[in-house]
Formats: sequence, structure tokens, C-alpha cells
Amino acid sequence: MTYFSKYYVYTLAYPDGHIFYVGKGQGDRIHQHEKEAQRYRYSYTAHPTGITSDKIHAILQIWASGALL
Repeated sequence: MTYFSKYYVYTLAYPDGHIFYVGKGQGDRIHQHEKEAQRYRYSYTAHPTGITSDKIHAILQIWASGALL
């Protein structure tokens, strides 16, 4: 019997390979984190207000360094 789950497990990592987030999702869930971070991308400063997620901070720091997630 072959069983395929509709869910998958994924990681988000810094460019050096250090994992900062492990998630479980389906469909395009992995891309939703970047879409969420896009809301803050151009207003990002060293100490942004209104962002309570360490995950979003990490994504914004990666982008600010010129790297891709």
C-alpha cells in the first residue's frame, strides 16, 4: 500500500544553512511566509515596530543582506 500525505514538512534557513524555522504545510504554504514578510519589506528598519514574529525578522534580515530565502 502506498500512502501519500497531503502535507509536507519544510525548513527556512539563513544563507549559511542555519535553520530558523520548521513548518508543516500543504499547497504553497512555504511561500506564504515570504508573502507575509513582503508587507514589511520596504518599511523595515533595525528595530521595526508591529512585527512580532522572529521568523519575519529573519526573512527581512536575509533580504536586507541581499540574499534570497
